[in-house]
Amino acid sequence: MAAWTPTTNAKYAVVVHDYTARNEHELSLPFGEGVHIQEECGGWYRGCLIRNRAVKGVFPSSYVHLKDCHVENSGPHETVVSKEDTIVQEVTAVLREWGTIWKKRYAECRMDVFNRIRQVMLDLLKYRRQICYGTLPQDRLTELKQYITTKIDWGNWSACCCLLVCMTVCFCFSHVCHGLPVSESVVFLTLLHPLAVKPV
Repeated sequence: MAAWTPTTNAKYAVVVHDYTARNEHELSLPFGEGVHIQEECGGWYRGCLIRNRAVKGVFPSSYVHLKDCHVENSGPHETVVSKEDTIVQEVTAVLREWGTIWKKRYAECRMDVFNRIRQVMLDLLKYRRQICYGTLPQDRLTELKQYITTKIDWGNWSACCCLLVCMTVCFCFSHVCHGLPVSESVVFLTLLHPLAVKPV
């Protein structure tokens, strides 16, 4: 049986397919997560998720895609940092988070929200590709990054606002049904409900 050897070039990867650990020695891989690879052996890697370095395990190399990275403190206590542009990493994280919301809206048969989220996600994917190609002039690149940031901020604000107002409406309805007092500010938020729940 081949021995495990420390990796030299394969240090950082992104999960391209979900993988569920089949025993205590394996590491489950959620799609889109970053992985720190430490050793390799016959088509398998040993390492940990970037977001949870305390849990280590082995996983098939075919479930991840290798990416360039900076290696700091090479050895047992090494850390890896992706060379990808920070805005690209941000878009990737947002798409993963919004993907969960997107699926929930489909399950709830809220097709208007589902289609709106879908369009925003497709736009972000397009912008992410343009940055990754590395062919944009600097002024266009700066402008696109600012636009992406605004788009993400707006989407996150919309999601939070939707949740806040929906909770306020439920609170107000519950109090009215039980004959309890409701403050003017809560009533105001409730009246704003059709305007404030514009989804992502």
